[in-house]
Amino acid sequence: MEENRFPESQTEIIRTERSLDGTDLVVSKPRKNLEDSHNFFSTLFYCFYYPFICRCKPITNDDVYECGKKDKVSYSLSHSGQRWIQKQEDYLKARAEWDLSEHPPNEKPPKRPSIFTYIVFQVSKRSLIVTIIWFFVSNGLNLIMPLIMKLLLQDIASKDINPTFPFASGIVQILLPYIQGLADGVSSRLFYHRTLSVRGMLSAFIFDKTMKLNLNTQGEVDTGRLLSLITADTRNVGDLFWRTYLILLLPFQVIVPLVFVLIDFGATALISIAVWIVLIPISMIATFMMGKAMQKYLGANDERNKLINETLQGIRVVKFSGLEDVFIRRIEDKRNIQVRASVAMATWLYLSGSIIHNIPTAVNISVIFLLVTTRGITESEFAVFVMPNLGFLTLMTQVATRLPYNLQDVQMTVISARRIRDFLLLPEMKIEERAAPSDTSLAITIEGGEFKWGEAPEILLPDAEQNELDAKKKEEEKKLQQANVKTTSVEGPDLVVESQTVSPKQSDSPSPSPSPSSKKSRSTVLTDINLQIPTGSLTMVVGGVGSGKSSLAAAITGDIERSNGTVCLKGSIASCPQVAWITNSTVRGNIVFGMPFDEAKYADVIRVCAMEKDLQTLAAGDETAIGEKGVNLSGGQKARIQLARAVYSDRDIVVLDDPLSAVDAHVGRFLIDECILGRLKGKTVVLMTNQIQFLDRADKVVVLKDGKIVGDGKFAELKEGGINLDEFIIHKEKKDRKRKKETKSEDGAEATDKGQIETHVSASTNEDPRNDDTKQDSVTKDDKAEQIKTPEPTIAHQKDIENKPTTESIPIIASDNDNDSTDQSQSIPTPTPSTDPSLEDNEKAEKAARQMMTEEEQSTGVISLKTYFRFLATMMPAWLVPFAMLFGIVVKGIQLFQSYWLGVVPEPTLFYPITFIWKLGIYGFLTLLAILFLMLYSCAVGCSTYRSNRIIHQRLINHVMHCPVSFFDTTPLGRIINRFGGDIAQTDRNLVVLLYDVYLMVVGFVGQIVIVAISTPWFLAIGLPVLLLFGVVLVLYSRAARDLQRLDAISRSPVVSIFSEVINGAGLSTIRAFNQEGRWKKQFEEKVDDWTVRTLLYWEGKNWGSTYTSLVSMVYVAGVVILGWFFMTTPQLAVALTSSLTFNMLGIILVQQFVELDSQMTCFERINFYSTRLPQESTSSSISPPKEWPSVGNVNFENVTFRYRPGLPFVLRNVSFAVRGGETIGVCGRTGAGKSSLLFALFRLIELDPALSPLSIDVDTGLPIPADPNEEPNSGRVVIDDVDISKVQIQRVRRSIAIIPQDPTLFTGSVRYNLDIAGQCTDSRIWEVLEMVQMRSVVAEMSAGLDSEVAEGGSNFSVGQRQLLCFARAILNNCKIVVLDEATASVDVETDAKIQRTIREQFREQTVIVIAHRLNTIMDSDRILVMDNGTVAEFDTLENLKANQNSTFNGLLHSLTH
Repeated sequence: MEENRFPESQTEIIRTERSLDGTDLVVSKPRKNLEDSHNFFSTLFYCFYYPFICRCKPITNDDVYECGKKDKVSYSLSHSGQRWIQKQEDYLKARAEWDLSEHPPNEKPPKRPSIFTYIVFQVSKRSLIVTIIWFFVSNGLNLIMPLIMKLLLQDIASKDINPTFPFASGIVQILLPYIQGLADGVSSRLFYHRTLSVRGMLSAFIFDKTMKLNLNTQGEVDTGRLLSLITADTRNVGDLFWRTYLILLLPFQVIVPLVFVLIDFGATALISIAVWIVLIPISMIATFMMGKAMQKYLGANDERNKLINETLQGIRVVKFSGLEDVFIRRIEDKRNIQVRASVAMATWLYLSGSIIHNIPTAVNISVIFLLVTTRGITESEFAVFVMPNLGFLTLMTQVATRLPYNLQDVQMTVISARRIRDFLLLPEMKIEERAAPSDTSLAITIEGGEFKWGEAPEILLPDAEQNELDAKKKEEEKKLQQANVKTTSVEGPDLVVESQTVSPKQSDSPSPSPSPSSKKSRSTVLTDINLQIPTGSLTMVVGGVGSGKSSLAAAITGDIERSNGTVCLKGSIASCPQVAWITNSTVRGNIVFGMPFDEAKYADVIRVCAMEKDLQTLAAGDETAIGEKGVNLSGGQKARIQLARAVYSDRDIVVLDDPLSAVDAHVGRFLIDECILGRLKGKTVVLMTNQIQFLDRADKVVVLKDGKIVGDGKFAELKEGGINLDEFIIHKEKKDRKRKKETKSEDGAEATDKGQIETHVSASTNEDPRNDDTKQDSVTKDDKAEQIKTPEPTIAHQKDIENKPTTESIPIIASDNDNDSTDQSQSIPTPTPSTDPSLEDNEKAEKAARQMMTEEEQSTGVISLKTYFRFLATMMPAWLVPFAMLFGIVVKGIQLFQSYWLGVVPEPTLFYPITFIWKLGIYGFLTLLAILFLMLYSCAVGCSTYRSNRIIHQRLINHVMHCPVSFFDTTPLGRIINRFGGDIAQTDRNLVVLLYDVYLMVVGFVGQIVIVAISTPWFLAIGLPVLLLFGVVLVLYSRAARDLQRLDAISRSPVVSIFSEVINGAGLSTIRAFNQEGRWKKQFEEKVDDWTVRTLLYWEGKNWGSTYTSLVSMVYVAGVVILGWFFMTTPQLAVALTSSLTFNMLGIILVQQFVELDSQMTCFERINFYSTRLPQESTSSSISPPKEWPSVGNVNFENVTFRYRPGLPFVLRNVSFAVRGGETIGVCGRTGAGKSSLLFALFRLIELDPALSPLSIDVDTGLPIPADPNEEPNSGRVVIDDVDISKVQIQRVRRSIAIIPQDPTLFTGSVRYNLDIAGQCTDSRIWEVLEMVQMRSVVAEMSAGLDSEVAEGGSNFSVGQRQLLCFARAILNNCKIVVLDEATASVDVETDAKIQRTIREQFREQTVIVIAHRLNTIMDSDRILVMDNGTVAEFDTLENLKANQNSTFNGLLHSLTH
């Protein structure tokens, strides 16, 4: 008999079927929702919850049932969401009409609808009415408890006359707390369902709105603020908005008990209102101050999230530069603002609480004194007449004790709801229905078209934060005007630019980020566009940098706003954006992209997109998992996967935005022949390209210049018309400048005559689609500075070169079949499994390849005491803990003694000769003392909050930033952000306060038994077993709650990951182009539903605990009533009954708060895991080289062998070579040869010494694991200037080497900050370097010069400009060793020329290592290193390699020119 595959799982496997992408999936029948399947009485006693309570093993995802029908996002949207959608559409329409109309200046725009009132009053009105009815029932039962107590006391006081046990009042007194608990459980459960439905609906609203915003590859939206909306604001609203109902029901909770008191006390009871009037304003002031602190906290949280997000996005640049500490300080600066705000929130909360919590006592003592002095109440009357009514006063004033918390929650809800509302009411991207052209032979027509990129979304800041930023901006502008501004003339051969030179100054920190609310005008990028594209034709669009090619592609796909003219399309569209967007899926999943899988078509698409060889090298073939942003793919692989996606979609119109720039000429020709002119033949293809050698194969050529069409026709027609296509591709030199040739002193050999090799630079480009009309690289056509050493061939010559391959003339040659570079900002090279002979088979490698992303770690069982002590250590020094605990006992002891003393007041024999009046005076004094000690306690809470929040985040950011690169490659970004977002938010706001509260409640809970036992020791026989039963309930519930809280936190990560994936890169553009919005929305909603049901189970556990705690409390009350009848006096029984009611209330709250603490402690546990157990890069150093190291620049690789992570094959094996100082070394080889892998050893991204290697993360458990002793370890060493770099501090090594990566990365902040992140250079030096890289004029023309802001991702600069800024950064670093990982692979020829010239001029004295993917970029190298299959194949001069006809290098040349 086959063993059950899932012995603990409660899912049932029913069949195996194929998914849309063709993979086999085991389809399991989800568990039926237990709550929905139980009747009312079963759910009343929470019978559906027993499977989570009565179990020995931890709760896992397999045990969680599916989300209930009415809790699903789809249900909420269809039944309640349409009302808000209609309100939103009406407002947007009215606002658009108001903006276009003429109106008086003082006329206000249309009023924005309130999403707060919508969710409070208009969502599920019927269920809201039922919920409120149950809430009134629960509160009504609570209000009559003092009345029953009064009747019982009267019966006991008259037992001398009537000795019969009062069964009626006694039984009702015993059962009433439990019945009230059941009613409260029903109302709470209904509230939970309602709030989670709202949370899911808001999340769907935000995701849907994001799909409609003008966010694209170069969008300037604040992604940190977007992430805050989905992680923090939806949670605040969903979790807390139900507190609004508590405030709305406040009059009922106050007036009803006041009526009962007025009946007995008369007008004297109105003194309680007077005390309210005095003390409640204190609560309001505290609430106002908490609100201000909250706004500051949320604003700083947005800024911190943005910094963390972009730092993690660009972690490769941070690691390569060795600047982790600089970025940590930058994040900590924002965190300190947030910490101070959280301290203010906690302090004001507790400070007001110290007064508010004593309002009931203050009211009681005021009423008692007034009664005694005005109505002559005696000691004998006190117990029966006064003490029961004190219960009504307590109920009335308890509302005040909860008011600060409720007001805080409501205020947070209002703030978050307002932020969500402002986001949902942003103007949406104009999406137009395109009609078919009137001419049936045409597929695309544009007549009189004018297009511009829409405004970036304006996500509003809170008023306080906006005012602060505006003030800061004015101050900076004032400083800038007062600065010593000098006007200088920057002259070149053909260039004269007036620019500003700002006085040099030192900047220790980046300029503040621009206000998100500031708008940036967008100029028209395409004008007077008249275009007709025939059906089934191939149209190629060419033009220089910034001519508008990408904008024209966006105009066809509808990703840019049309301001004039008409656009007509016939058929469906597929788009291939210039910036590849790869999802966290498999290779096949990225290609199929949600469409039905056709195996034959899929195989042909793989073939025509030249991906067969790639799939052979990948361990799991097309099942290989792809990390976020294509982290484990090369640039060429990402481009061809995206092309394959467009081809597989089989759409009528295919728009390809320069997919050939990332591949070499050989592959480019193959793609043209087999894909574009083969598989896509008959489709309408629009190809944006600068590969002018293919223009004669197009049916139509469109030439763009400055956003206008200057040529339109066949290639031959354009040539005959006198259009010189060369000027749109490359600005050729009109004069040759002589170049000095340096000789190498070490070998005395003459420098190689590098000018003898005729090279042609790939005409590739990587335009900025947002700014392609304005962001021209600052160089003229006749720029006489050096570019490539030999004249480039014209278009006419290119075909001759292509057809006459020689080793002397190399056309657009690359070293492999695509751009082999891994994304140096985010990726790792693709390994070749065959290079590891130690593996008997590839099963292990295939398994590792199939699952790249690790599972999230999930702790099980009880939160260890060690975790609690670690958290206590963040709150205060260890020596202070005993004193803090003792102080808490004193504070609570005073309050307990108050309750005991109230029973002493009516007893004339106790504490004789203290009189009745003096006893009342002592009671008042104890009240003042309790207020004083609670105020001191609030100060302790504030100090603890500050210390804890600061230390927790500090440890977390330090630990994460010093993780190895492999951790970031295998961990979803959303999971890391979740630690810094949701988990940090919970610890900030709740954990310290919860810990203090629970400690005081435990002391008070035990104290209630002590109060009764003082007068009746026999009560301990009941009290101690009750404590034991209470402990059992607590243990059973807390175990389930911990597991469910962990599952809740884990289920939140996929929601964040999907949202983050969509808003980054070209995600929205790609999804919209393929009409995949519905599929992504459905996927997002499914993840939200998973999150909802786990949160709901966690919350409903609180009700289970409350229900059965009330049952235990019923035993306690029964003991008090029975023992009180036989052994207590009336005053003693009054105190005991009051204590029993307090015991019941405290028991319910304590269970909830204790489990809440235990559950919230899982947030700290998750943070603590990231703060202590993640693998860490070695920070040790046994050698401290001199300050000038490296001074020569010698680099030696000695037997270097390593793999990227356990289970994968070796990527380098026994690599040895020596680079002399001052040499320029070119590195080339085929795909997977190991070229870029050399950088991992050079920058110590991979440790070669096994003793220094960090632990690995297990992909299945997410936990760190030691190295496999049976697996061959990494080995070898890298030596720089006779120093083994493994013995030098790792940041010192990385800061000693400058790298210019393929994909330039800029960060938010000023231009100065991006160029000089460490803050070590003067402004004069920065301007000097900017002039070297021909960026001085661009920066000088910006409004604030070096202080001008860089948008997120550097989107306000073109790709070429970003690359030049990265060059400037490398020059400013002034390192002896410079590495270029094909820095020109993704830029146009003009920028390539600038970069090559800059390399020769600025790095003459440095050791330069060029990782080449196009051979023309290394033809002037001193020596060339040829890598093959992870080993050094050849290492020699160009002449020697070419002279050897059997050399691997010659093989590369011949294979790519034939």
